[in-house]
Amino acid sequence: MDYVAHWDTTTLSLVGSYRYREGIIETLKLNTGNSQLDVAGTLGEILDIEKLRWNNLVIQASIGADFKRTIKPFLGDVQMPPEVNFQMNSSGTLKSHHVGWER
Repeated sequence: MDYVAHWDTTTLSLVGSYRYREGIIETLKLNTGNSQLDVAGTLGEILDIEKLRWNNLVIQASIGADFKRTIKPFLGDVQMPPEVNFQMNSSGTLKSHHVGWER
Protein backbone atom coordinates (compact mmCIF):
# COMPACT_ATOMS: atom_id res chain seq x y z
CA MET A 1 0.00 0.00 0.00
CA ASP A 2 3.00 2.31 0.34
CA TYR A 3 3.12 2.61 -3.47
CA VAL A 4 -0.32 4.26 -3.55
CA ALA A 5 -0.42 5.97 -0.15
CA HIS A 6 0.11 9.38 -1.83
CA TRP A 7 -3.14 9.13 -3.84
CA ASP A 8 -5.60 11.55 -2.22
CA THR A 9 -8.85 10.70 -3.99
CA THR A 10 -9.26 7.38 -5.75
CA THR A 11 -12.20 5.85 -7.57
CA LEU A 12 -12.25 2.20 -8.63
CA SER A 13 -14.99 0.59 -10.71
CA LEU A 14 -15.04 -2.98 -12.02
CA VAL A 15 -17.73 -4.70 -14.06
CA GLY A 16 -17.05 -8.20 -15.31
CA SER A 17 -17.51 -11.89 -14.79
CA TYR A 18 -15.47 -15.03 -14.16
CA ARG A 19 -16.51 -18.55 -15.05
CA TYR A 20 -14.39 -21.67 -15.39
CA ARG A 21 -10.95 -20.14 -15.91
CA GLU A 22 -12.26 -17.34 -18.17
CA GLY A 23 -12.61 -13.76 -16.98
CA ILE A 24 -14.31 -10.97 -18.87
CA ILE A 25 -13.52 -7.39 -17.94
CA GLU A 26 -16.33 -5.25 -19.31
CA THR A 27 -14.90 -2.17 -17.62
CA LEU A 28 -12.14 -1.58 -15.10
CA LYS A 29 -11.66 2.08 -14.26
CA LEU A 30 -9.13 3.50 -11.82
CA ASN A 31 -9.02 7.27 -11.35
CA THR A 32 -6.94 9.43 -9.05
CA GLY A 33 -6.79 13.21 -8.92
CA ASN A 34 -4.60 13.42 -12.04
CA SER A 35 -4.30 9.92 -13.52
CA GLN A 36 -6.67 7.35 -14.97
CA LEU A 37 -6.62 3.79 -16.23
CA ASP A 38 -9.40 2.11 -18.27
CA VAL A 39 -9.20 -1.59 -19.17
CA ALA A 40 -11.50 -3.98 -21.05
CA GLY A 41 -10.94 -7.45 -22.48
CA THR A 42 -10.83 -11.18 -21.79
CA LEU A 43 -8.43 -13.08 -19.52
CA GLY A 44 -8.01 -16.84 -19.43
CA GLU A 45 -6.32 -19.29 -17.05
CA ILE A 46 -6.05 -16.51 -14.46
CA LEU A 47 -5.04 -18.82 -11.62
CA ASP A 48 -2.12 -20.45 -13.53
CA ILE A 49 0.66 -17.94 -14.36
CA GLU A 50 2.20 -20.41 -16.85
CA LYS A 51 -1.05 -20.61 -18.84
CA LEU A 52 -2.28 -17.02 -18.35
CA ARG A 53 -3.63 -15.54 -21.58
CA TRP A 54 -5.52 -12.44 -22.68
CA ASN A 55 -7.49 -11.50 -25.76
CA ASN A 56 -8.50 -8.10 -27.12
CA LEU A 57 -7.24 -6.40 -23.97
CA VAL A 58 -7.62 -2.65 -24.43
CA ILE A 59 -5.81 -0.36 -22.01
CA GLN A 60 -6.19 3.41 -22.08
CA ALA A 61 -4.16 5.44 -19.61
CA SER A 62 -3.46 8.99 -18.68
CA ILE A 63 -0.38 8.94 -16.47
CA GLY A 64 -0.13 12.04 -14.32
CA ALA A 65 1.84 12.74 -11.16
CA ASP A 66 0.06 10.07 -9.05
CA PHE A 67 0.81 7.14 -11.39
CA LYS A 68 4.30 8.46 -12.18
CA ARG A 69 5.21 8.47 -8.49
CA THR A 70 3.81 4.94 -8.13
CA ILE A 71 5.78 3.43 -11.05
CA LYS A 72 8.98 5.45 -10.56
CA PRO A 73 10.68 2.78 -8.36
CA PHE A 74 10.30 0.28 -11.23
CA LEU A 75 11.67 2.54 -14.00
CA GLY A 76 15.26 2.93 -12.82
CA ASP A 77 16.89 5.79 -14.75
CA VAL A 78 14.09 6.10 -17.33
CA GLN A 79 12.75 9.67 -17.44
CA MET A 80 9.09 10.28 -18.22
CA PRO A 81 7.48 13.46 -19.53
CA PRO A 82 5.17 15.38 -17.15
CA GLU A 83 2.10 13.62 -18.57
CA VAL A 84 1.67 10.53 -20.74
CA ASN A 85 -1.48 9.43 -22.59
CA PHE A 86 -1.69 6.14 -24.47
CA GLN A 87 -3.90 3.34 -25.71
CA MET A 88 -2.63 -0.22 -25.97
CA ASN A 89 -4.38 -3.20 -27.56
CA SER A 90 -2.96 -6.64 -26.84
CA SER A 91 -3.60 -10.38 -27.16
CA GLY A 92 -1.36 -13.24 -26.11
CA THR A 93 0.40 -14.96 -23.24
CA LEU A 94 3.42 -14.08 -21.12
CA LYS A 95 5.59 -16.00 -23.62
CA SER A 96 4.02 -14.77 -26.86
CA HIS A 97 1.99 -11.61 -27.32
CA HIS A 98 1.03 -8.89 -29.75
CA VAL A 99 0.78 -5.25 -28.74
CA GLY A 100 -0.55 -2.31 -30.75
CA TRP A 101 0.05 1.26 -29.53
CA GLU A 102 -1.76 4.52 -30.13
CA ARG A 103 -0.72 7.88 -28.75
